[in-house]
Amino acid sequence: MMATQLMAAHGLTVHVRPWDGTRSSLLIANADDTYGRNAVEQVRRRGGNVLTVSDQPGATGDAVTSSIQVAELVDRIKAIVAPETGAPAVADAVAPPTSAPTALDVALDPAQLGGLLQVCLQAASTPGDVLASIGPWQVLIRRDASRIAANAHSDLLAAQSRLVIEDWTTQTLSRTEAAALKMEVTQSLDAFLITGCDAIADLLPPLPGNGYQLSNWPDLGALPNHRAALQLASALVKKRWNLTALATHCGLTAAQTNAFCWAMLASGLLQSDLNIIAPPPPPAPVASQNILTRLARRFGLFRSE
Repeated sequence: MMATQLMAAHGLTVHVRPWDGTRSSLLIANADDTYGRNAVEQVRRRGGNVLTVSDQPGATGDAVTSSIQVAELVDRIKAIVAPETGAPAVADAVAPPTSAPTALDVALDPAQLGGLLQVCLQAASTPGDVLASIGPWQVLIRRDASRIAANAHSDLLAAQSRLVIEDWTTQTLSRTEAAALKMEVTQSLDAFLITGCDAIADLLPPLPGNGYQLSNWPDLGALPNHRAALQLASALVKKRWNLTALATHCGLTAAQTNAFCWAMLASGLLQSDLNIIAPPPPPAPVASQNILTRLARRFGLFRSE
């Protein structure tokens, strides 16, 4: 905590919180503890950044000891979360795409798809969390944290069965407003979308475009036996693919491959050459004639004949 507070002097705002399995800029974990080692393995498998703490003589070279000086710890953290400053990164991040993305010239209009997938896709252009409602059900989509929350498990199941077609109403919330809802039933957004898209694989239209790659390993902790998701994620983190070649490479059907890519696109992990059309801005409120009249009189804009 002290080290991250001192990073403000370097123009960096860094927050520390207990790790809950979601994506973050850096995981700091105790490599001498079983839980810590499991957390490190999971984050490294996703391609995330880790900094291990160990007092064992045989610790890896990039580990720090628990007696590390605060100033040195600041440098180590800064080298990972802000490598553009020139300091060497402690851990390797996900490799960049093997070929540069093409120009955003393939339009994708989520409104033609509808449902909660539309909400997730268009949430990319919306700062903050999104509260989505349909009938008696509400879910909170936290794309930045890769989580989806609700008041009950039944609400998540209802949302998962309404990924397409049905119209949801949405409201953008600040982090404070979202926390005030106290939606305590949460799930990985990645796993939620993978399972939901699997169930409607035959209903999803083929994704347009030719180049797809994952920017990070998805959170598959809730889906340890999902062989297709593991195969597809493993291929997509390494290089860019078109869907036909990807399906052939993994020995899967086109529908399975397409459904997984829809899920990853909605979760925010899939890089592509798609231009996702943002929803039109809401119409500006029209002031009533009475209000306009009072304002005109107040500022002397009327003159008597």
